Amino acid sequence: MEQLTWALPGGAQSAVLSAEPDGALAGEVWLERLAERLGCPLRILDPLGRVFWGGWVEQITWQSGNLEVSATLAGMSNRVVCRYPLEQVTAGEWGRWAAGEWQQDDASVRRYGRKESLITLPMPDARLAEQTALAHITGSRSQPRWHTRHCPDHHPGVRMRITARGWWQRLDWICDQEPRGLLAHLGGGKTRQVLGRESSAIKLAQSFRVEQGFSAGQLWLRAAAVGSPQDGLRCSVCADDNGRPGALLAESTLPAWAFSGGFRWLLWELDAPCSLAADTHYWLVLERAGALDGQHYFVLESDDGPGYALGELRRWNAAEWLLQAEDLRFCLPAMQQTSELIAGLPPIEFLQGVRVWQSSGVWQPQWRTLKKTLRQTLETWLALGTQAGSQLSAVVDGQRIVQVFSLPHTPQVDLQISQTEQLPFIPEELLGGSLAIPFPQLHNLCRVESLRYTPQQGLRLQTNL
Repeated sequence: MEQLTWALPGGAQSAVLSAEPDGALAGEVWLERLAERLGCPLRILDPLGRVFWGGWVEQITWQSGNLEVSATLAGMSNRVVCRYPLEQVTAGEWGRWAAGEWQQDDASVRRYGRKESLITLPMPDARLAEQTALAHITGSRSQPRWHTRHCPDHHPGVRMRITARGWWQRLDWICDQEPRGLLAHLGGGKTRQVLGRESSAIKLAQSFRVEQGFSAGQLWLRAAAVGSPQDGLRCSVCADDNGRPGALLAESTLPAWAFSGGFRWLLWELDAPCSLAADTHYWLVLERAGALDGQHYFVLESDDGPGYALGELRRWNAAEWLLQAEDLRFCLPAMQQTSELIAGLPPIEFLQGVRVWQSSGVWQPQWRTLKKTLRQTLETWLALGTQAGSQLSAVVDGQRIVQVFSLPHTPQVDLQISQTEQLPFIPEELLGGSLAIPFPQLHNLCRVESLRYTPQQGLRLQTNL
């Protein structure tokens, strides 16, 4: 064993092991055995038989004399999708990309598990996207990469080195995407609604229907300012009252300086998420925060007609709500706490589940475009921490369960010193926290303040005694 490392988030991070196998076996035999070990689980056990380090084999290197041959899963992908931009460039992140069908090498997926990859085209071409993904799979990139090189250091016998990664790193094998959780009307853009210039347009109200209940925390609309308004634009979520805006449920005001730069998607963020019930109509009501001004006002972008079938647009003229022959462009993503998003992830084939020990109180959209790996998404959520200000982290334990917790981590793990004075421990349980150890000569627990292990010096503990 040359090296074992652990890190947060994730736990087991990397391992390097080397051996000198039976030199009587021919080099061809070892070369055949290399690929058979790639992707396989690797466990290193402590003296009690518990998983001390757990992960999977990423690379195996064989050296004889000055010749080195290696096989690796790095750079391989056996399930590929290609995305391309849509011509509707004003649809925002929610309508910017389309993707072709997933293409996969079935034999490689069965052998190594699915290792996904996303290819991005710069031009809107659906046919080229399909061809690009298929070409990747039918080529050699769905198989392990082999490398041969001449080593300056001569090794007299045969040496084999295994490089392994932790299960957290394997989350990079999965492309993250969640198409659910989006209530939006994105089309159009050629027509506009003036707001706050004169008494004929004091307010605008766009109704929408919620088919599945969700929590709304972000209100997106395409808008701009004319002149230099000094107030802002208020966006409210209201209940429906016989086809007209009713009781106020939540509101947010966007200051005028946020409207600089012409028409673009702007965000009104609610202080607290607003719960919207299923099979119910609601309204987005917009009005300026200050007085009417004929020179400085706001403009909302709409579609080219009444294109949203589940709602309507009305304008308030100080006397009545007048029906408009178009609809506003809007987007309401469903919001969830990051702890709920993590706990609600679909099953992952190489993990046994997820356990979240604390609600985060931090809300993020459920909908996610095809862009990041699952590991990148999880680390983004963890980095947001909790509403109370503490940091969130996670480890994959010896049973391959993702444990999500806040820092500092204080697990109650009891360790007993054996007769040989060896101290067995599981690093994932120590990361981010302290540890209580019962010494035979003490009746109370002592607290370990720090722990350091090296092959040369062994295990060193610093306690609060």
